[in-house]
Amino acid sequence: MNSKSQSSFEFLSTYGWAIFAALAVIAVLATFGFTNLRNNIPSSCSLGADFMCSGASADTRGVVLIEFSPAKKLHIDKLICTYPDGSSETQTYTNMPALIPGKDEIIGCEDTSLSLSARKDKFQVQIVYHLNETDALPRTAQGEIVTEIQKTNQPLAPLTLIKD
Repeated sequence: MNSKSQSSFEFLSTYGWAIFAALAVIAVLATFGFTNLRNNIPSSCSLGADFMCSGASADTRGVVLIEFSPAKKLHIDKLICTYPDGSSETQTYTNMPALIPGKDEIIGCEDTSLSLSARKDKFQVQIVYHLNETDALPRTAQGEIVTEIQKTNQPLAPLTLIKD
């Protein structure tokens, strides 16, 4: 072999092993989930100015629960949850008593036709409410929840809320 072909061969074999080693490290990281950026997103719950969110949870059955404390006395008419796949579920509350400021409340949606995977994901929520019985103008609060989806195959039961 002449010196040019020998140096080319040495270059390719040396750097070929380095590239192979880098690809092997990336494959190991991907296998153990280190490349899934959703796992690195912090859990959060924001519902707007009239609602102080203190926790949220979701499970693989499609149940989403939100724990919050209202900033004002108000009545909730409905909660609309938009799931990560784009589907939505509306929970209507009729004759719900007024919610008192400073008192924790839990509301939720469920769409048991869904099959969510156990990972961290984002949900959009919309709360339609009014401030008193004579308030003709419904108000809307938009919010977003990022939470770990709890794996369960049990029948519907209360979930443990994940608080930040």
